[in-house]
Amino acid sequence: MKKPFFVLFALLLLAAPAYAQVTPTPAPTPDPHVYVDHAMYLVVPNDYSLLGRRTVQVAQLGGKLEPLAVWAKHYHRDSISLTLMAEGDNETLNAWLVTFKNEIREKIGNVFIKKSTLGTLKNGMPAYWVTLSYGSGFTSRKREGWVWSDGQRGIFLSVDFPIEAMSEKEAKAALSNVRATMYPRIDE
Repeated sequence: MKKPFFVLFALLLLAAPAYAQVTPTPAPTPDPHVYVDHAMYLVVPNDYSLLGRRTVQVAQLGGKLEPLAVWAKHYHRDSISLTLMAEGDNETLNAWLVTFKNEIREKIGNVFIKKSTLGTLKNGMPAYWVTLSYGSGFTSRKREGWVWSDGQRGIFLSVDFPIEAMSEKEAKAALSNVRATMYPRIDE
């Protein structure tokens, strides 16, 4: 009588792990100040709050700039925002800059593109620093940022702010921690 009981007990003991409830380890929450994809690594300053972020495959990007991520912080009764935008585009950097300027002129009324200066991102990727202003009177704003092409996308990383809110040096500092490479090409 004891032997069948021990056999049954041993079988139950062996089967128990199969029925045990395993608590899954939750996936780590992505850092709200970091944006990463196949060709970019961006860290925004800690005083900005993430408003939205999305992942879009290159093939799904259209021919017009679309937001990938937006962060903001309060400035008096207004706000300062950082915006990462991209569009499907395989033009060279210089050709993309022309396309970008035309798109911005279509998108924003009364825009003045003050300058576009060739520079590099943190890791040496060629990019243009662009300064533009728009609006009038008390609603005047500036948008400054990096424009670059990764071979598959045209990208615009910008900071948008009331004209008196920051200098070009401060705008560059807010966007200083971005690295980019050419987007990995997967031939069919």
